[in-house]
Amino acid sequence: MARITILFCLLICSAWHPVQAQDPDPGNLIPNPGFEFFAESPIGWYYRGKQFTAVMKSWSSPTAASPDAYGPGVQVPQSWVDKGFGQERPHDGQAMAGLTLYGCEGGKPHCREYLQVRLKEPLVSGQKYAIEFWVNHLPLSLQINRIGIAFPFDPVALEVDEPLELDPIWETSSTVSCSRNRWKKLSGTFTAASESRTMIVGNFHSDQETGIRKPKNEALPFAYYYFDDFRLTKLPPYLPVPVVQPDLTAFTPTPGMLIRFQDIYFDWDQDTLLTSAYPELNKLVILMRRYPEMRIEVIGHTDIQGSDWYNNNLSRRRAQTVVRYLEAKEVDAGRLKWSGKGAKQPVADNATEEGRRKNRRVEFLTVEK
Repeated sequence: MARITILFCLLICSAWHPVQAQDPDPGNLIPNPGFEFFAESPIGWYYRGKQFTAVMKSWSSPTAASPDAYGPGVQVPQSWVDKGFGQERPHDGQAMAGLTLYGCEGGKPHCREYLQVRLKEPLVSGQKYAIEFWVNHLPLSLQINRIGIAFPFDPVALEVDEPLELDPIWETSSTVSCSRNRWKKLSGTFTAASESRTMIVGNFHSDQETGIRKPKNEALPFAYYYFDDFRLTKLPPYLPVPVVQPDLTAFTPTPGMLIRFQDIYFDWDQDTLLTSAYPELNKLVILMRRYPEMRIEVIGHTDIQGSDWYNNNLSRRRAQTVVRYLEAKEVDAGRLKWSGKGAKQPVADNATEEGRRKNRRVEFLTVEK
């Protein structure tokens, strides 16, 4: 393996969380996929979207209507317990989320609720993706045929409680029923049409456009589903992410801008930076001093040579080396996190030396400006 060029990329993302452990599923583009991590102690039942957004890590409500979070310490009011709310166990772990997806004509407050999440990286236009997640149904509520996924470029933040007028890139077409009240996996594929960085889950159709089914004669006049364990992954062939290469000494970080640095090298099979890397890294130090609220994730990658275990370990060690350099330059450790993805996310063909050189890289994900 020849001298390795490490390519650095900056990308805006919304939520920042210090790294507590290695990401168990680095290929999944959705953070906190099972709603297990809370930003602060649960406040109980959620009546406004801002309450859910404040409590749940990575996820938010795009409108004033509030999704429901279920987990340790969350108390469901007795009036809702009597209707069956919160009686189901999560698909996995200790937490899950719930949404009202139908019932505007019946006069129900918060008749449309949505889950919004900022992806770990933007979609690549023309790239094919696989989406899967698990749903369960509130037994006394209606069943519907419209559960969809939309990808607006920027997060939605409405101060009103109303349905969102978005075009889902993927959605169910038949009634989503859960036999004997068991969890059901919904899955599909789609090709990204733009470099969106936000995913929203819900029903994007009016009541008139939504098909319903009554599981029981005494069904409630609205539809309610639980959600858990989301997964969004790229499918081969992998397309390169478009990049720009601005002068770091004279540019302002912009959400969604992907930046590739040059002249960052490691020796063969090593995680020690060469001195030729220092000028570029020092530019990043200057940029972070200029924007003291900016937080980044350093992500290591390798080519396909070597075992998965070895490549994962090497990519993490190289990312850690960069973080240690930044910390030595008095960049607050609280603004930095790191991860390694090994050879799982190539940007070029591993069959050629040039392609392998491009895949041996470290990226910077700007998670907050």
